[in-house]
Amino acid sequence: MSIKFIIPVIATALIGGTATQVMSGNDAVVPEAEQAQTEPVALYDPANVVVTHNETVMRDYTVGATVIPRRQVTLSAQISGSVREIAGRVGDKTAANQLLVGINRDAMLAKRRAAISAYWQAVSQARNAQMQYQRQLHLARNGESSKSPGGFMPFGMDRTFNQFMGGGPSQMKRGAEVVAAQTAIAQAQNAIRAARSKIEGIDAALANSDSRAPFDGVIFKRLVEQGDTVQRGQPLLVVADTAHLQVEVDVPEALARSLRAGSPLEVNLESSKEPVMATVAQIFPMADRVRHTVKVKIDLPEDAPASAGMYAVVSVPEGDSALAGTFPVVPNSALTYRGGLPMVYVVGENGAPSLRLVRLGDKTDSGISVVSGLRGGERVVVDSVRYTAGL
Repeated sequence: MSIKFIIPVIATALIGGTATQVMSGNDAVVPEAEQAQTEPVALYDPANVVVTHNETVMRDYTVGATVIPRRQVTLSAQISGSVREIAGRVGDKTAANQLLVGINRDAMLAKRRAAISAYWQAVSQARNAQMQYQRQLHLARNGESSKSPGGFMPFGMDRTFNQFMGGGPSQMKRGAEVVAAQTAIAQAQNAIRAARSKIEGIDAALANSDSRAPFDGVIFKRLVEQGDTVQRGQPLLVVADTAHLQVEVDVPEALARSLRAGSPLEVNLESSKEPVMATVAQIFPMADRVRHTVKVKIDLPEDAPASAGMYAVVSVPEGDSALAGTFPVVPNSALTYRGGLPMVYVVGENGAPSLRLVRLGDKTDSGISVVSGLRGGERVVVDSVRYTAGL
């Protein structure tokens, strides 16, 4: 008669080993069995188990943003001409008032000389008009006209002759001649002012023909090369202050209402694993008609590991209390990571802990909220790092 002996699986939890199953049947003994596929269970200190509690957490809205210079200026040509000098390459540092781009000024200097000639011509015309006005005023006072036919007679006899012949100038004609002389004076004076204004405009353009750096910064863009012919108003260089950076972000209208100048916001940069606390500098007064977002500029601290053009993520709090949520909160020490994913050890009813994937929310005063994967009232192991090392 054959006797069948069954030895059950033994879980050696203390040493993390696997059990073997020995079976005898028909006097045959199988010394080994397949290795158990269940994850081994390690010991944990019951004192390191806490019960999760729910808290009302204001959820943050994350928005993609871009790092920009706080100050950025585009230098444009004030006169037309060829580029005679250009300093530096893209990325080179510049000092305030440093010459960056010089334009050939020969053509503008020729225009200035022509404007000066026009000015003195207008001055001469004004002097002549003044003399003619004085002459017409004298003739009018003596009842004479500039077109009276007695010009060859001795002084005073032409008036007597005109009166005797009945051809003396009328009072209206004498008044018209005086007014015409006054008009000539006004026109000459206007010509003087126009010539002077043209000279002043040319001088201003000449003073700005050499584009200089408005502040300490770097050459952000270089749009022309030496020898290029440029027109007035054409962009030449872009200079930026990269020592002081900002984050520019488009925030949904509903969230922008809760922001104020000086409000602190959390910014995550590509170059840093830790978030950076920044300050709201400017909130634009109008929203975008298509996207319904408000542009916001945020000042970064000077020691922030950022550079212009870098991608950033801004956490904007949802100011409406109706948008708040109630989530379980766990201590930071309860978190462990597998493949970069956050997990916690949850103690079941039988006292055995199991690893569970969770989705994290915002930080609170007592820990960090869990959006999904955990319920309030469940027990978790808080010394997760030490516990994981024991496995």
